[in-house]
Order: sequence, then C-alpha cells, then structure tokens
Amino acid sequence: MYCALKAINNKEKIIDLVKEAFGDEISDSILDFAMYSILYKSATLSLFQKSMSEQMLFNKSPRSDSYYSNLFQKEINQSSIIKFKKSWALHCRAKGIDNVWLCIDGSNDDCTSKGVELAEKGHAKSHKNINIVSFSYAVTSSGLPVTFNVYRGGLVDAKAMKQITDFLQECNIGIRGVILDRGYCNSKAIKFLCENNIPYIIIVKGSPLGAEQIVNEYGEAIKGNASYFIDDTTLFGVQKPYQIFKDYKHADYLTLFFDCANASDRITTLMKKINREKSRLVRALATYKDKLLNYYSKALKLKDSKDIEKENLVKPELPKVSDNLKDFLSIKANDKSEDYKPGDDKSIQYEVVINTENFQNAINKKGLYCILSSEELAPSEIDKLYSSRSSSEIQYKIFKTELGYGTTRIHFTSSLYSKFAVGFISSIIRYQMQLHARSIDQSTTNMIREMNMLSEIKINDVYTFSHIENKRQLSFLEFFGCSETLIDKCVKEDNDRIAGRRPTPGYRKPGPKPKDKANDKNRGPAAMTSATTSSTEASAGAPNPLQESTPRTHETSNGDASISDSTAVHSSAEHSDTKPNLRAETKKRGVKPGTKRGDFNKDGTPRKKPGVQAGTKRSLYKNDGTLRQKPGPKPKIAAV
Repeated sequence: MYCALKAINNKEKIIDLVKEAFGDEISDSILDFAMYSILYKSATLSLFQKSMSEQMLFNKSPRSDSYYSNLFQKEINQSSIIKFKKSWALHCRAKGIDNVWLCIDGSNDDCTSKGVELAEKGHAKSHKNINIVSFSYAVTSSGLPVTFNVYRGGLVDAKAMKQITDFLQECNIGIRGVILDRGYCNSKAIKFLCENNIPYIIIVKGSPLGAEQIVNEYGEAIKGNASYFIDDTTLFGVQKPYQIFKDYKHADYLTLFFDCANASDRITTLMKKINREKSRLVRALATYKDKLLNYYSKALKLKDSKDIEKENLVKPELPKVSDNLKDFLSIKANDKSEDYKPGDDKSIQYEVVINTENFQNAINKKGLYCILSSEELAPSEIDKLYSSRSSSEIQYKIFKTELGYGTTRIHFTSSLYSKFAVGFISSIIRYQMQLHARSIDQSTTNMIREMNMLSEIKINDVYTFSHIENKRQLSFLEFFGCSETLIDKCVKEDNDRIAGRRPTPGYRKPGPKPKDKANDKNRGPAAMTSATTSSTEASAGAPNPLQESTPRTHETSNGDASISDSTAVHSSAEHSDTKPNLRAETKKRGVKPGTKRGDFNKDGTPRKKPGVQAGTKRSLYKNDGTLRQKPGPKPKIAAV
C-alpha cells in the first residue's frame, strides 16, 4: 500500500500537499491512518497499531491509539486543515476543474459527547431524539472529491451548502450549479437557493402540488408515446413550468420522466411482494382457524364463563397484513361462530382479498418521477446531469462504510475536524485507485487487495523484493506514470529507515519558539569566540565592560539622583575576587530532557536497554571480594 501511495503522489501530488499543510511528522501519521482506513475499512483508533504492524509505513513504527487521540485533539489545528483544503482545491483548479455541476450531499452522525460544541438537536438520520453533528461532501460529476464541511447539527443543509460554494469560488473554481438529492426538496431550501442565485437540479420528494399536477396531466400521455422519447435511453419525458409548493409562490421547470425498464422491474417487484404476503396470510389463517375451532369446542364444553377463566382459555388473534401492503390486501371474514357446532368447519371462513383499485393506481405510477430545475434545460440534458449524481452517492457511501466514518467516536470539537479531514484525504486516495480499477474493469476492493499483496522479504537483516508482480500491479504503476523501479526505491527507503540512514526531522510541537531556545540557536561559533576573547582580555587586565559601564541613575521623590540596583551589583564586582563568567549565561548543550532514544544505533544495530538484563543472576561475591549477603531483614541481636 505504501508503494501505491507513492505512485499516486507521482501524478496527483497528494503526499506533497499533505506534508506542506501539516508538516513532516503529522503528515506521516495522517498518511499511515489513511492507508489503515482504506485497507481495513475502519476508523477505529484502538485497532490501528495491531492491524498495521506488518505494513510499510511513513512513520518508524505503528503509533498507539493514545498517540492518535492526542494527534486529532491537539496537534492537528484547524488552520492546517483549511490550508490543505485550499491547496487541494487549487490543485483541482489547475487540473481543469472549473465551471462544473457540483454534486453535494449531506448527512449527520449521532454524538452524545459533551466536549463537542457542534453537537445539537436536529433531524437525526437514526430517527432518535439525540444530539447530532452534520457534514457535507462535494464531488464533481465524475466522482472526484473536491471539498468537505463539518458543521453544527441544527444548521439547515442549504446554508451549509452555501459555505462550500463560497469556499470554492474563493479558490477560483467556477460552479455552474448544484445537483442535490430529495432531502433538499423543500420550500425553505428552494427559497434559499433562489435568493443566493445558485442554479440547481433536485429530484422531487413525495407528491407536492406541482408534481401531482404534471402527473395527472401528462402521466398517461407520455407512456409509450414516441413524441416524448429521449434518444439513447429507455425514457420518455416532458417539461413544463409549475409552482411546486403551496407555501412558496415560485415557478420552476418540472420535468416528468417515464422509465420503461424501471417501471417493469418495480411492477414485477410489487407483484412478487403481494403474492408472498398473500401466501403467508393464507397459511397463517389456516393455523388461526384450527386454533379458533379448538377454542370454541372447549368453550362449548365448559359453557360457564368462570370455568373458562379457570382453564385460561384465550381466543387467538386474527393475523394482520404487513404495514407496507395494507393498501393492497385485506382479510375478508365470514365468521358465524354463534351458529358453530362441533365438527362444523364451514361456519367460520376467511379469505385474502386484493384491492384492485389501489393496485392499479400503484401500477400506473411505477416508472414515473419528477426532477426540478431552476433553468430551462432539455429533458435529455437533465437526465444526463442527474445520472452523474450516482458517483456522488457512491463516494458518500464509501466515506461512511468503506472508510469507516459512519460514526464519530470522538470527544472534542478539534478531534471532530481532524478526523473528518483525515477521512477526506483517505477518500481522495481511494478515488485515484478507483479510477484505475475502472479502466481495467476491476472492483476497487480487488485493486486494493492486489496492491497490498506486494511484499518485501527480510534476508540477513536487510529487506529485498523479488520482482514477481503481475500485470494488474504493473498496470497500476504505469497508470500513474511510474515503473517497477518505484518498488525498489520503496524497499530502499524502508532499509534506510531501519538502519537509521533515513533523515528524521527534529519534531517539535507547533507554535512560536521560546525566546531562550531561539537565542541559543542564534548563538553561533562567532559569538562563542567573541565571548572567549572578551573573557581572556578581562583576565589580562583589560577593561571589563561590566566594570566600566556608566552608572544608571533615576530621580527620587525628593528630586535627588540615586544609583540603581544594577550599578550597585557592578560596583561590588570591582572589589570581588571572583570575576564574572560570560559562559554561565549560555545554556548547556546536549540531549534535551525528555528526549527518547531511537530503537536503533547509528550503525543500524538494535539499541539495548540500559541496566541489568532480565534473568541475569548475581554472583556470590561482590567486586571487592567480600561475600554478597542475601537481601532481606538483618538478623536481630539478642540483648545481653
């Protein structure tokens, strides 16, 4: 997988952009976690270290879950995330992404953590009365991830979408319009889009005012009518301006489509559901009838209600039709239980009946759907644009399921931003792998598995690679402009890392440097030489600048001048036998406190831990030749 990222970087510069925005150490950790999300379809921190123990990484070794918790919460700041988003948007602009129809989709995750400031009540996808955090995801019509946004749970999706469009326009990416799903089909969202002059294409949800009118007017007319046929499709379509919502007086262009293939499939599916439900009800009614006859026969023998209560006789319940098929099926009962006699089965009869009127209305509507547009476009063009939205839905599904970002699992607002940023980077990398998989008619999952099969072998403490790659693996490298020599370079980097030859930058926490450290860094050899010369001159009798300095004075409340405290210190130095040492102010050089040693020495050998190794036995005698006493309490001396 490491080699695959290197190949993708050769074409898309994704690694370079991440390093530029986040720095070396943080970017290495981000790229390692992106590989983990792609390989194992997970974003769970606790599984990272074990899962990636045998993978070639950008870091020296797999980081722990506590490291990544601290990374997401404290190390990755929002300014770095914005810097990467801008860099990637400008990279897309340089690749020709401009004046595009943007597919935008939004969702939300449940969040019960009190440390997340964005969590608040909203329309939860889980249909629970719980706090949520929302996020939006923007891709082009081809499926390329362009940007993302994380926002508070109660914010309207249309307003959050405006933040995305404004951000992309600042990055010089022109937006022709937005393609949205049925979740945006409401009067508030349409009004917001019109007020902000954002062109839109939205599929209609339910049966609002305008949709009912166009279906009643053209629903039967366009079916099988060649004058409404759309070339190169199995569709028939018509477009008319209508007022869509009762509470918003604004006329949009509404296009009604009839899909023959879709209608046939959906009608077949509905008939199969009705037949299965009818068969289930017939079997359930036969069992119910037997139980009911048994109940009546026992009740007739007892006759008295008190005796029936003592025997705990309960009348069985009549089977019910499934909720989604109540409009099409019903149970007709012919129950003459008052005339029942033992052995008389004909007095109780039940029948499952199909409601033909509702069934026919459902058949007539199958294959019909409406798409709303702010501009007058041909039905064929609207169908082509909205069909491209499937790539957005695929990318969104990948983000939530294939990469494991369907749940938050975080406790702080900063962690929320960081984790979604890493997920966005993962989706970019996976999309590039998806492009190559399409070109060779392979699934993306199989392509990931193929590239992960490239493995190195350790021989005499050195890793090596035998070139046994197959055609699909070589085609992946060629797709991104690389050759098989890239694999050898990756193996060499891994050997250099293990041997300590790979350069490791001096990592430190982001932020301004402390003044004392900056002064020590600026103190070079020339400064040290001048300090040594001045101390030598002072020891030879030369005038000392500390002793010859002019006394500083300040006026007292009486107007008299008095010598400052610093002058008193300097004058006492004149009579002191000890001379001031300029080197005392210089901070000691060497290893800083808290610095951890690497796992390997400079020569590549493993570093041994200091101290006595575990299992070492002590000798009977000490170094001075005396007998070593056993540890424990000393023997008590009896009193005389």
